[in-house]
This record gives sequence, C-alpha cells and structure tokens, in this order.
Amino acid sequence: MNQLAMYLYQTVDDNMLETSIKTLRKHNDKVHIVLLTDGISGSLESRLRKLYGARIINMASMLNCRMQRKILATCDYLKTMELYDVATIFDADLIFTGDPFNAFNEFEFDIGITLRNYFHFFPLNLGVIYYDLRKNRHGMMQFFDYICDCVTEPIQGHLKEYMRRWQHNHWGVDWWIDQDLFCILWNQKEVLVKKKFGLTMADIGMKYNLCTKRLSDKGRQAMVDAIQAGAANTYHLRGRLKDLLYDGIIPEAVTCHTKPDFSDWAQKK
Repeated sequence: MNQLAMYLYQTVDDNMLETSIKTLRKHNDKVHIVLLTDGISGSLESRLRKLYGARIINMASMLNCRMQRKILATCDYLKTMELYDVATIFDADLIFTGDPFNAFNEFEFDIGITLRNYFHFFPLNLGVIYYDLRKNRHGMMQFFDYICDCVTEPIQGHLKEYMRRWQHNHWGVDWWIDQDLFCILWNQKEVLVKKKFGLTMADIGMKYNLCTKRLSDKGRQAMVDAIQAGAANTYHLRGRLKDLLYDGIIPEAVTCHTKPDFSDWAQKK
C-alpha cells in the first residue's frame, strides 16, 4: 500500500513542524512525506530531507489564503499523483505515538474525518483528513474538483451562508473555510458525498486526532494526562497547547529552532 502524508506549512513554529514529522516517521518508515510550503529556511529544509526523507515543494505566498491553499494545493497534488493508494492531510501541530495509517485498516471509508468527542458548534476538527483512493478513484477526483470549486472565490451557496452564520466571512479564504466546508459535507454527506460522488465519508474517531475541549489550564492538563496515559494515536496541540513542546512533556520534542512568541497560528500574517 503506497502511503502519502501531506503537510501545508507557513513558517510559524519550526520546532512543532519537525516534531510532528519526526514522530510520524518514528512510527511509519514507509510513508512518503510531502511538505507544501511558501518558504522555510535552508537549514530546516536540509534537516527534513536528511533526517526524515521529506520532499519539500515550494509554492507561491500563502498570505491571506492559507486554508484555501490547503484544499487547492493538496487536491492538485493528489490529482497528478496516481501512484498513491491512501493519503492523509495533516496539520503541522500534531504529534504521533503510533502509526496513523492504521486507521485505513480499522475503518471502512473513502474520506475519513474526526468528530469532536464533546459538544461544539462545529462537529469536526479538520486537523486531519484521510483519503482512501483505492476503491473509487474516479469519484474521488470528481470530489477534489468539487471542493476546489467551493473554496475558489467568489464563495457561493451553502459555504457562503455557513461562513456568514458563524461570522467567519471576515476571514475570507485565509482561515476556517476548509473546516466550514467539511462541516457542510459531513452534515449532508448522504447527498453531497455518497449520492453525488459514490464516496463514503466516515468518522474515524478522536483516537486519530485527539483535541481537548478547552485550551485553558484545564485543557492543558487534560492533554498532558491523555499523552501520559497513551489515550490516543494522534494528539492535536492547538493554540497554547504547543507550549507542551517546551515543557518536557513530549520526549521526542524538537526544540533546536527559534521558539515563536505566539501560539495562535490563526493570527500569523
């Protein structure tokens, strides 16, 4: 099974990115790792290539269009790379304590997402997307075309209304738009995914994208407890939880790069 893991990265916290790739490679020595970026330092690029075998693809600036580019660039890459059987799209603030590609053996799906295990206005967190390309590649290519059209300006229809409803429209195509789109797809998966493209969209569980309900001190402790208990395969260090990287909680943490003075990546411009 030819495996692909894709990251989209605008320079924010190189320690977090390298820790994510390092822990992924530790638990899977076969996956092809591709980093799409609008520019990283030469030293970081060299480390990622030499230590983890990552392929670096440089793109145009992602200024004010990060989450739009997440959809467009990953879909474009997957449409031109027919050698892969399965693919994942990972946020750069994930750490792995097991092989995330085990999800393809544990669940039946074409598109795998992770629902939150607590109440939230947005039912899923799009820190991970899983694509199984083996069963219906044609339908998946049509799906990629569809979601690319959805996030291409001007934003129309259900997505435009959803963004306005949750006051995400002021972000434009820079933030939230990817998760908003997949929330719509999930809520209408029988029509927009199954009937339209012949694809099955399924929840693969927080084991593969563990998020805490809060980013407060309670949320921090909940994440620490989960990591130390081995409660999941994949942990999502959203917001200030990235500070765990520098607190000795994560044995594999990389800290040789400059620590940023902010942890809310949404505010990065």
